[in-house]
Amino acid sequence: MNQHTCKECGNQFKWSNIFKNIWEAYKPLKCNHCDKKHKVTNKSQIFVSLLIIVPMLIFGELFYALSLFPKIILMLIVGFCISLFVPFIVRYRLEPNKS
Repeated sequence: MNQHTCKECGNQFKWSNIFKNIWEAYKPLKCNHCDKKHKVTNKSQIFVSLLIIVPMLIFGELFYALSLFPKIILMLIVGFCISLFVPFIVRYRLEPNKS
């Protein structure tokens, strides 16, 4: 599993900060030590979206006998459970300084 660190100072990011960042629509992640901002790569955003949505749809189809509401609840639970592992998968890049 990947340990995310600041590309500038090497400070390690907390899992909870990365998880929160993902649920906040990939807002830039700021290093607590040097204040440099890191942004999720575009490839990671696409991969994470597919990693969450595809299993949700598959589970929704596997339980075709369920009515709509329980099926949606099940799909949301599956999506949330998968998102717990996303902080280990997502990749960051250093955001360029804006002058």
